[in-house]
Amino acid sequence: MLLWTKNKITLNVGIYAILFVLYNLLAFNSVFFEQVNQISNSIKFTIGTFFCVWALEGICCLILFWRFSVKPLSYFFLLVNAGVFYFINVYHISVNSEMLQNVLQTDSVETLDLLNGTLLLYILLLGVVPCFFVSRLVITPLSWKKRLGGLVSLLCVVLVLLVPNSRESISFIRNHKPVKYVLLPVNYISAVISLSRQYYRSRGEFVEIGSESKFLPYWNNGKKNLIVFVVGETARAANFSLGGYERQTNEPLNSYLNDIVYFKNVSSCGTSTAVSVPCMFSDKKRQDYKNGSALHRENVLDILQKNGYKTVWVENNSDCKHLCERIETRFPCQKHYQKRECLDDVLLPEIADILPAKAQNTAIILHTIGSHGPKYYKRFSDDKAPFRPICETENIADCSQEELVNAYDNTIYYTSSFLAQL
Repeated sequence: MLLWTKNKITLNVGIYAILFVLYNLLAFNSVFFEQVNQISNSIKFTIGTFFCVWALEGICCLILFWRFSVKPLSYFFLLVNAGVFYFINVYHISVNSEMLQNVLQTDSVETLDLLNGTLLLYILLLGVVPCFFVSRLVITPLSWKKRLGGLVSLLCVVLVLLVPNSRESISFIRNHKPVKYVLLPVNYISAVISLSRQYYRSRGEFVEIGSESKFLPYWNNGKKNLIVFVVGETARAANFSLGGYERQTNEPLNSYLNDIVYFKNVSSCGTSTAVSVPCMFSDKKRQDYKNGSALHRENVLDILQKNGYKTVWVENNSDCKHLCERIETRFPCQKHYQKRECLDDVLLPEIADILPAKAQNTAIILHTIGSHGPKYYKRFSDDKAPFRPICETENIADCSQEELVNAYDNTIYYTSSFLAQL
């Protein structure tokens, strides 16, 4: 029931739930329905999907929306949906458990990189304004009988839409699972559940490894070993001239080509630092590695330290994702320059400082900021940026393809220069 009064609108929670879901689909899910239409190549299938999702989310709202929960939940979903939709629409990201883990483990520097006027405009227009409108509503409760009737009616709508097209629907869901990662709010709710399960499964006693390990010397000359391992950031093999890219993005390394071994068939364990870096140093094989296990299990760095290596993690990114909690860790940018962000060459002076006067086996891990987006223009110095013009904003949708590629290629060039100096 809907009533108009002088200053406010009164409607029952059933009608409100249906209207709320309609706004959610129209305001925040254009990307989802565009992808559905592109994949299915069928307007009929897309329209059917719209009404099916509408009915399913309506069922969820009727279950969740009660007298004291309807407005708080509405405010939460409106504001979060507006922010998440911005990143989906502008940066074309998918929201899954890996992305959520990356968000939860980010730092203030990465967060500030993503804040801009466009994001605030999305939240204001799509989130805050509807929240104000909801605050002016008088939402009356439903009786149990009417609520149950509404649930049954919506369930019938779902069955009418799905049953006649069950083969096509099941095939679509099975073969195009990533589409759900742009469906709001289903994507981030599923991500929360999935990530919670991962951490629950990885709980248990802390596991020590390599207690009886022993490093066998490769060279029998009595000299000590120095290992310097650089952990990169968002470096795409497709943009490496070492791998055949037409631009000389690795030019600073050309004089060392006789000493370089370039592995062409390598890929990350995940698309986020929170997943790929712990996996990189795990004793598990890639297919056996479980996300979140770094919290409860030793890693390669622990084994190095147990074997007498002075092991030091030097950070110029966000953090080590729990890998370096038992070894020496340094943050030169913050310590020496009191800055939130530095170019990667800030790591170089640390090496001379770490190496002892009396030689010992040493392992130094340098975690670079590399090609971290979206502020690619902040990842290189002017004297190491041969590709122009460049994208000089974090809102990459405002840049041309040429400017964006130039900015990114400069980050690879700068990293190559850093490695050459190293």
